[in-house]
Amino acid sequence: MKNPTQLKARFPYQFGGHNIGISVARGWFPAFAQLCADIDHLLGDDKRNFHWTQVKEKFGSARYYWAMDRRNPYVNVSIVDAAGSVLSVVRQEQEDESNPTSQVSRQISALIDQASGATSTSCIACGLPGRLDNYQGYVLVLCEKHADARHRNKLPSFWFEEEE
Repeated sequence: MKNPTQLKARFPYQFGGHNIGISVARGWFPAFAQLCADIDHLLGDDKRNFHWTQVKEKFGSARYYWAMDRRNPYVNVSIVDAAGSVLSVVRQEQEDESNPTSQVSRQISALIDQASGATSTSCIACGLPGRLDNYQGYVLVLCEKHADARHRNKLPSFWFEEEE
């Protein structure tokens, strides 16, 4: 899959529920597409009303918010200091260990944590290895080439357009 339109066509249920915005950066798209495929495989035939409620960039890395069976099982709080260091605190709701939905929910959370973590070292524009770039108070993960372009005010748009 090359763009969000193809991804939505492949996994329509993941994008069919209520959401407050799905924004995927070009550099992180392959990882997000793989995350969607991994979740689809994990869910198998029972999709449990899984869907993305929000996908965005925050403090330099991707944030993936989701719901399943009308529930959102976690709270995620991120704190950034003046140096651009990010501390994320995730609170998982207490769940019944024997409940199959709880087990799947934990597995989905683990997949999402791994995918989100990978974006903290991947350029948002191209996906190559990158580092935090705190420029004019806004933190992004960029490779050397795109960090240089940003500092010269020549960073190309890294978001997919709606029709792509």
